[in-house]
Amino acid sequence: MKYIEKTRFNIAFLVILLTLSGCVFIRPIPKDLTHSKTMSMTDDYYAIDTAFHLAHSQYFEEGSTVFWVESEMELALLLTIRFEQGEFMTEYMSEERLDHDKVVSYLISLFVHDFEYYEGTVEYSENGRLQVVSDTVTLVVDEDEIELVEKKIDEWTYVLKKQNLEDVKDVTYLHDQIIKRVRYDDEAIKNKRRDSDSFSARGVFEDGLAVCNGYSQAYMGLLKELGIPTLMISSDAEDHAWNLVYVDEEWKYVDTTWDDYDYPIEKPMYDYFLLDQEEFYDHEFDDTGDMTLSEEDYLSFAEYVFPQTAN
Repeated sequence: MKYIEKTRFNIAFLVILLTLSGCVFIRPIPKDLTHSKTMSMTDDYYAIDTAFHLAHSQYFEEGSTVFWVESEMELALLLTIRFEQGEFMTEYMSEERLDHDKVVSYLISLFVHDFEYYEGTVEYSENGRLQVVSDTVTLVVDEDEIELVEKKIDEWTYVLKKQNLEDVKDVTYLHDQIIKRVRYDDEAIKNKRRDSDSFSARGVFEDGLAVCNGYSQAYMGLLKELGIPTLMISSDAEDHAWNLVYVDEEWKYVDTTWDDYDYPIEKPMYDYFLLDQEEFYDHEFDDTGDMTLSEEDYLSFAEYVFPQTAN
């Protein structure tokens, strides 16, 4: 069992959450504010043909798009789909203050790439009571890193896309390829190099060196390329990351890190491959922190993002 540095931010994302709590603006609510219109967001992977509500007021800047959001899961999905469309800034309104730590945790479970997260809030009140929150979220990414990782993902999956195999065969093949091509980076943990590429998918694809987050992030990216629903799970209690994968109409867990023994073996190991939670008993979820999610949180979010998997 490999040692994992204990810190939530080893998830390899430089996540900067600027709540601006000392700079919240209080304004009167626009009297003509509505949110009855919707906008369809076409995506061939996340929540296909999902429609998001739009906020509207004559006081909005002409040409602006302001979404109406009701939950952290909805905001995370909206940000993800817009990111896939090349939109890195999103303005939204909500009746309540949303928990941005939880939004970031949801994003981490979906994002193949590192990101920085910025948000700033304007609150609208009436008679001293909060009525509406207006917020703008900006995601900052390294475009060179995205280009490199996406190119490698395309190379790794090229043959599979031509063969059109069953999902379980694709999932197995890519599990085996990561184990074959990647070594666990003990030095990154030992030297506490939290900015190392080993904490991201880039470490897998560029250097062949990674820690658990790199393994899991890369595996998620590979399966995403093939259209297989996948999330990355992370836990402070375990100081570890692994994947939740949908195969044969079931959500199963995969831990490519713990299946990689880092020494020559005759055939790949499948000790932590496509297991249910009872079989995955030695992996502990953590819902105790501001930026951690429980098993139920992850499963609920997985079915929300991939509604075709909901029972």
